[in-house]
Amino acid sequence: LHETDQRFGRHPVGECDSVASEPGKKALRLRLLKGVRMHGELFRNCIAERDWDTLIAVFAASHCAGHIYWHDMDPAHPRHAPGNRYQIADTIEEVYRAIDREVGAMIEAAGPGVQVYAVSAHGMGPLYHASWNLPDMLDYWGYGTESNHAHRAEELREGSINFWRILRMLVPGRLQYATFAALPRRLQHELVFRFYRGNRSW
Repeated sequence: LHETDQRFGRHPVGECDSVASEPGKKALRLRLLKGVRMHGELFRNCIAERDWDTLIAVFAASHCAGHIYWHDMDPAHPRHAPGNRYQIADTIEEVYRAIDREVGAMIEAAGPGVQVYAVSAHGMGPLYHASWNLPDMLDYWGYGTESNHAHRAEELREGSINFWRILRMLVPGRLQYATFAALPRRLQHELVFRFYRGNRSW
């Protein structure tokens, strides 16, 4: 990572979801497009560096663009502002086009006879639920052994260490899957729940 930073510079986007204002989103658009170009340069450098059996390269900009700019593009979205005052309504399309250009340049750099497998992990669309608030709501209503009626939304609560996530990071993946598959279905569900919620149970 240090060598990459030295040769190509730090990635310009930073924390994608921290940008909220429209002027900030216009500046982020430029950083996203610059980041795509930097990723393409880095990946082409990797391609030229050695003969690979397999090289996996990921462009993250499309995910960030979907989070931040979807309602600028989608007239049916409740937060859509007509008029395109800051010229950002086509940001998602422009980010996709930039990635497409870089992928094309990477394929060309790889040369003939190289098999290419391009994957888009999932689609994008508007999200109207807020299910991530459910744990706090259940706590507030007094469910579970560790809930506290006295909690209020404005109170600052400290995070705790999730033993199950740490365990998952330490145990080799192959052993995790073998152990998981050998367990009864009820215990499989319990492990998944504890991975996401730690020791809190409602």
